[in-house]
Amino acid sequence: MRALSAAVAGFVIALVATTAPALAGRVAFVVGIDRYENLGEREQLRKAVNDANAVGGALAELGFTVHVHENLGRTSFMQAWSRFLNAVQPGDTTAIFFAGHGIELNGRNFIVPSDVPMVGVREQVVLEQASIVIADRLDELRARNPQVSLVILDACRDNPFVDSSGRNMFGTRGGLARMVPARGTFVMYSADAGQQALDRLPGEDDDPDANPNSVYTRTLLPLLRSPGLGLRDIAVRVRGDVSSLARDIGHDQFPAYYDALEGEVYLAGSDGEETASAPPGVGAPALATAEDFRAWQTVSDTSSVAVLKAFAARYPDSVYAGFALARVDELESASAPAIVDEPAPSSGEAGFAWDTIKDTDSVAVLQAYVARYPQTVYADFARARITDIESANAGSTAGQGPSGPPVSEERLAWESMDIGSVAMLKAYVARYPGSMYAVFARARIEELNAAAVARATPPVSVPSTPVPTVPSQPSLPTGDWFVILGSFPHSEVVKANGRVSWLRSAGMDATIINTNAYSNLTNGYYAVVLGPFSKSAASSTLASARRVVGDAYIKSGR
Repeated sequence: MRALSAAVAGFVIALVATTAPALAGRVAFVVGIDRYENLGEREQLRKAVNDANAVGGALAELGFTVHVHENLGRTSFMQAWSRFLNAVQPGDTTAIFFAGHGIELNGRNFIVPSDVPMVGVREQVVLEQASIVIADRLDELRARNPQVSLVILDACRDNPFVDSSGRNMFGTRGGLARMVPARGTFVMYSADAGQQALDRLPGEDDDPDANPNSVYTRTLLPLLRSPGLGLRDIAVRVRGDVSSLARDIGHDQFPAYYDALEGEVYLAGSDGEETASAPPGVGAPALATAEDFRAWQTVSDTSSVAVLKAFAARYPDSVYAGFALARVDELESASAPAIVDEPAPSSGEAGFAWDTIKDTDSVAVLQAYVARYPQTVYADFARARITDIESANAGSTAGQGPSGPPVSEERLAWESMDIGSVAMLKAYVARYPGSMYAVFARARIEELNAAAVARATPPVSVPSTPVPTVPSQPSLPTGDWFVILGSFPHSEVVKANGRVSWLRSAGMDATIINTNAYSNLTNGYYAVVLGPFSKSAASSTLASARRVVGDAYIKSGR
């Protein structure tokens, strides 16, 4: 998604050229979640994001290609997870680290995403559907045939779902349930099954910056970098050090680990052996080091051309230097109107519809979409998705493994893209003009250009209530619960209208409400909703709504 510059085009080609040796080595998926937007203040965390960044830096130092993410909602988590899986090749060493809330429900372990809804005592199914099943994700990873999978879960903090008396809902305990890992997998918990992990030690409540990391992660970090320590050694030492610290303050925390390795694994090399970032005899790919990783974390969101150029000059061989130079091109050309050589079809109503069903595995839903919007670019996406699903199903029926066909150069390059940048998208189109992903890139360019024009256009008289269905004095005769199908800032009323238009064409009686009129909804948004209903009716409606909008949820307006 970056501009057509020699620097960026070179970066894309270089990235693809080095992918093979990088994927033959080490790949990591790292997530930290501090912010839970629908939960109370007590359920917010302080150190999970810090933990993820620190562990990501340590793994980068050890030669891993690191995918680090913060405060992901469920859909964003699954999209990031999909990109990680696509980067894993047979024989790799993989690492997964998660810091945040985790829960156990009926013996199954779940990661709690940042957009999980607040649920009632009888809404366990809602909570399960809104969360992420850990075992399913590990099964998906094993299907990629890595040689070793390290899984570290610092997710045993206080249970965020308690009733008014402070007791855990749904019969759950604090912490996670025990796990039986697949062969080649080594799992580390920050506490034993059913225990709660310490986020901080006494005295750190008054000084939250005394140590930026949780007790478990601060103990783990130096051991990860220590040559001569195998994973079993690390797990035993972390267990001893953390349990001793916890015991000193009267807390019971005994970090568990579950071992299905066939040999010993040394992340930092065995005694006297130096850990390399690339296999011997192979030109070292442009992997992140601890230093350039941390530096990029601090400047990646800057709008300063000088800072980005300084970064690229300081780390010219880093993969992040390509990102920095592409961002420079984009900033320097920002004052000129964006020009798209080959505009894609309109992305209005069809775009909103595609956004709601793009992750589905239902061929019927995708075929219905193609029938409804046959001439749009998104119909091409749907047809391609149908082909992928049918091919996968055919392979499964024939008893073939799930690894699928070899990943193409075009796909690898596409998955490395930042799809928020017109400049990098244009570079991709120039490099792979005939690729199916170039169709995606052109559509995204059009969308970004349209958004830029909208931002640059002076506002005309916009009514305070943009949709006639929004009552000025809301009356809730049948209840005060809504099925929420999307929320848009007041500045994005066009998107809200587009979502309503598509949902109504799909037979759903969707309307828009102004959240400012409801005490229990976050102000500043137009919410696309069904209802209002009683709570039981909203819960009954949710299942059918989620067949159209996968991340729909219910919430009371008052």
